[in-house]
Amino acid sequence: MSKTLNVNSGNYTVRTPDGNNITFDTGSGVGNVIVTGNLQVQGTTTTVESADLNVEEGFRMIVSSGMVGSNQNQIVKD
Repeated sequence: MSKTLNVNSGNYTVRTPDGNNITFDTGSGVGNVIVTGNLQVQGTTTTVESADLNVEEGFRMIVSSGMVGSNQNQIVKD
């Protein structure tokens, strides 16, 4: 069963105590989390666990110089 949260005015904040997590769990069927609008991430670490990362428009990437291994600092453009 699908549930919808409507916020008709102002902003909506989900907050947990320090050190806790917010998890979007789509279940064992591996669904999607869809963000409409811009996604802004504020923090010191952003982790993406994915086989492929597709970016449709131009971007700037700064690759960590502290990584080791022959393929760690590789950017491929189609």
